[in-house]
Amino acid sequence: HIQSGKLCALAVQAKQRLSPLPDVPTYGELGLADLNTPTWYGILTPRNTPDPIV
Repeated sequence: HIQSGKLCALAVQAKQRLSPLPDVPTYGELGLADLNTPTWYGILTPRNTPDPIV
């Protein structure tokens, strides 16, 4: 969605820019090298999705 323009990435938490997102700066490039953000992963599904699929 970032490449399509539907979402806007502000920065990436990496030491170098990510090859799939070459125009998105790193925290360090924005002067935020000491910023530490925890990573969160989640999966969203429609209501009533069967347990075997989840």
